[in-house]
Amino acid sequence: MSAFAPADDPDEQAFRTALNQALDELPPDQRAVLHLKLWEGLTFEQIAGALEIPPNTAASRYRYGLDKLRDQLRPLYDEIK
Repeated sequence: MSAFAPADDPDEQAFRTALNQALDELPPDQRAVLHLKLWEGLTFEQIAGALEIPPNTAASRYRYGLDKLRDQLRPLYDEIK
């Protein structure tokens, strides 16, 4: 199931598809933190409370998740920019 609506632009659609796939491949704990931070706009303190983890753990899961997304999506970004 895609987290993103279809796009009219083929490049944008390719990026959305790749992003959705990359998100699906993240460990669930990293995916949860990324979702809460990027799509829900929560702070690390709020994420920590929601997931019952220390704020530093929320921050590190966010950083590791972003690094993995960047590594997976960089080739596509370079191709379509």
